[in-house]
Amino acid sequence: MAAYTKRERNAFNLTVCVRDLETGEDLPDQIPYASSWVLWDRDATGFYCVHWCLFHDAKGTRGTRRGWDGYGVCHHVLGTDFKEDTVIFGRDNPERHRITIAQGQRGRYLFILKWPDRSKTDVYYIDLESDEPEVTPLVVGLDARFGVTAVDDAFVISTDWKAPLGCFYRCRADDPARENWEQIVPEQKGPIVGWWIAGQRLFVEVLEDMEVHLLVYSVEGRFLGKVPLPAIGSIDSGWGSANGRDFFFRFTSYLQPRTPYHYDTARGTLKRLERTGPDFDFGRYVTRKVWYTSSDGTPVPMLLVHRKGLKRNGRNPVLLYGYGGFNIVMEPAFDASLLVWLEAGGVYAAPNLRGGGELGTMWHEAGKGAQKQNTFDDFIAAAEYLIAEGYTNPGRLAIGGGSNGGLLVAAAMTQRPDLFRAVVCEVPILDMVRYHKMRGSNAGDLEYGTAENPDEFRDLLAYSPYHCVKAGVTYPAVFIRAGAQDPVVGAAHARKMAALLQSVAADDRPALLWVEPSGGHWWDDMTRAQRLETNADKLTWLMWQLGMIEGPEK
Repeated sequence: MAAYTKRERNAFNLTVCVRDLETGEDLPDQIPYASSWVLWDRDATGFYCVHWCLFHDAKGTRGTRRGWDGYGVCHHVLGTDFKEDTVIFGRDNPERHRITIAQGQRGRYLFILKWPDRSKTDVYYIDLESDEPEVTPLVVGLDARFGVTAVDDAFVISTDWKAPLGCFYRCRADDPARENWEQIVPEQKGPIVGWWIAGQRLFVEVLEDMEVHLLVYSVEGRFLGKVPLPAIGSIDSGWGSANGRDFFFRFTSYLQPRTPYHYDTARGTLKRLERTGPDFDFGRYVTRKVWYTSSDGTPVPMLLVHRKGLKRNGRNPVLLYGYGGFNIVMEPAFDASLLVWLEAGGVYAAPNLRGGGELGTMWHEAGKGAQKQNTFDDFIAAAEYLIAEGYTNPGRLAIGGGSNGGLLVAAAMTQRPDLFRAVVCEVPILDMVRYHKMRGSNAGDLEYGTAENPDEFRDLLAYSPYHCVKAGVTYPAVFIRAGAQDPVVGAAHARKMAALLQSVAADDRPALLWVEPSGGHWWDDMTRAQRLETNADKLTWLMWQLGMIEGPEK
């Protein structure tokens, strides 16, 4: 049997389905309103999953409530109705608290991680081999993030508790009280952005000075060395058996498609398994690291991708792309559309803005809530750096971002319209005064604050892009894309902003609105054909606005 998830009509939640691999047929078992975490029980007669514990009838109207709303962890037995699933955790879980589940080695322990927000995690566990399995708190109520797995008779715990850049602890599974935790991996020079266990080794991905390092430790904490990585990039997945000898991972960068590697833990050797991706001369291009200074004197790192031998003549077309929020780390990853931009002579710039997690927990805190303006200042300073260093000029500079990044570029545009020629603003949140009352967007109140609080209202109003648009100002050309079925950020943000920009336009620079009727929030909500069409349209529009190609006749 295999369990898989599908998203229908770009819904926020998924549906879990079960397929018989021998017959190729799906079983009647379907779990709606689920998240993507599905773990089989030990005898494969059922599985654990996280789903929305507010059940509906077949017509989609509200049905049995079981007394609470919100995500819960349930055990589903194959062949039964999902409404009869045993709820093992979540009755007291507020709606906003996201839940994930994980299993330790050999499936004995089921771990439950509850996320009040992206900077906090509560962890519980269940010993499935116990005569009377029960949910036991491991760590609850600390203002820190945690992750955990089990290896043999021990728990390995990752956290930024008392370590803003992250560290690891180990404790006995039968006595995991916090006073018994032993630190096995100390805080590094950069944030820990990923980790895996294979071959009795702990593999730790550290982002230091914008460059990923893969460190190897024994599960007891002895440092064993580093795995050499090919470039400035990121590890987008890793897997292996705790008691085996093989660790597999995929490495990617702006100039390297996702490529699988094998690391032999016994021999300490690394081998690339295959080369994938387009037939492209990547050797003609380079990824460079630079640092620039924000308006308050804070050093900010940025990656630049461009053709080797680029002349800093102030006339290169540049796409400045950013996010800067929710403690998310924007690591380099391959996107074939970037190759089109580079081939046309473009430069790609990706700053690590405050609000993201690229420099650790404190970097996130410095760009959220009342400090959100720091994110915009960092982005504007990146544009000023690119101009001052001769890469480009305001007439050849475009900016782009999506979701929280859509807020970013719209705020930068309204605060410094003189700096940019074109803006690509995708699935954006733009009305910061009313966003918490609009469809979706409710996950942002812990990141931004809400207008319900007078102090937060003043902060939000000061930078809310929709409220900062002024008549008579020459704004850059703007391309706003939204999805009509977006469950996270309603398309009303994009519609309102486009209408306002069109109504106050001081010249003939276009403010275009594209609402995809079947579109959602995430890139993988689109079909391959839709993604290709979207990328082609964005790149064509950018090249037209920056004078790289001729535009349509008026």
